[in-house]
Amino acid sequence: MPGFQVLQRSDLSRITELLASGSRFLAKLHGSVSAIETTVFKTDDYSSLERDVSFVECVKYLMAACSIVFIGYGVRDRYVIDLLCRSATTYSLFGDGPHFLVSAAARPELPRSVHQIRYQTELHKDHRSSIIAIELLGRPAGELASFEYGHSHEGAD
Repeated sequence: MPGFQVLQRSDLSRITELLASGSRFLAKLHGSVSAIETTVFKTDDYSSLERDVSFVECVKYLMAACSIVFIGYGVRDRYVIDLLCRSATTYSLFGDGPHFLVSAAARPELPRSVHQIRYQTELHKDHRSSIIAIELLGRPAGELASFEYGHSHEGAD
């Protein structure tokens, strides 16, 4: 995404610096194709993350300090759900998040501070619709008023 610094899990020590400077960043906490060694696939990978105290503390800090947008991830890890619930309880007086989940599936068990942006997979079975949803969020509000999924009414009479 243009204008965002991309962080892998190995770069998490930079998060406080980026937050303090107001920089925009995208943290790929479960890895990416560009850093395949950081990807989280197996149960052992998730267990390792849960035991990594600095990683868990960093995620807790992110939940308290900013809004998180979960993309391409169903928020089904028990430790993440527990952290979201604890954060919602801890910061209930002044509000938690808001956080956002871009997902095709409904997740009513998540705290109210996690707002769901749902998309349909009928057109794209590979979930590229999650990226389309994020791209739409970056458009000016006037454009969104006339946008219908799969159609842009530009030039329509």
